[in-house]
Amino acid sequence: TSTLDIDGPVTVGVDDTGYDVKFFGATAGAYMLWDESQNDLILGGIASLGIGETAPDSSLHITGHGTTITLQNNVDENTEGGAESNIHFVDHADAILTRIQGSHHGTNNDTKGKLIISTHNGSSLTTALTIDSAQKTTLSGEVVVGGDLTVNGTTTTINSTTMTTDNIILTLGGDTAPTQNDTKDKGVEFRWHDGSSAKIGFFGFDESTGNFTFIPDATNNS
Repeated sequence: TSTLDIDGPVTVGVDDTGYDVKFFGATAGAYMLWDESQNDLILGGIASLGIGETAPDSSLHITGHGTTITLQNNVDENTEGGAESNIHFVDHADAILTRIQGSHHGTNNDTKGKLIISTHNGSSLTTALTIDSAQKTTLSGEVVVGGDLTVNGTTTTINSTTMTTDNIILTLGGDTAPTQNDTKDKGVEFRWHDGSSAKIGFFGFDESTGNFTFIPDATNNS
């Protein structure tokens, strides 16, 4: 019923034989518990954890300059997907709805990393997005882009049986006005088969004649 000041270390129990230690808050049901049987530190009720924060507004609130959360797997693993650390988003029935995983990429003894985001599809947890050590991004499902999409690369390959565009004009030959003659034909190259052999066809603008042309059996000479 009075204030107790202890100027020194406090040990409860001994190594391998401990006791529950419980601190109550000012609100009913709020407490901090060291549970010796579970070997866990528990914040119960509405209790939150503030690190550098005296008034946390969420279950975990970290305040500081350039705050960082570190997840470290201390097992020496150089396997594909090894040395992994995970963040799980779990529902009321302990089902993992979403998982963010950082892991080792490849089988060499190096520091290459990979990021995997998985979502539950109703049957199982399934990989949705992967970013490997070469920054190659693989999306497993459909992708909807709400804004503009710019692809800066050498080759763009679309493996799709149907492609639809709302744009009524397709521009070939670059996204800016040319400053010199590149001497290149411009149009559409397509593959077909005449029953005996595979062919490449072309229709478009013939640079040498200045006319529109159609060539059913064409050769692409760069």
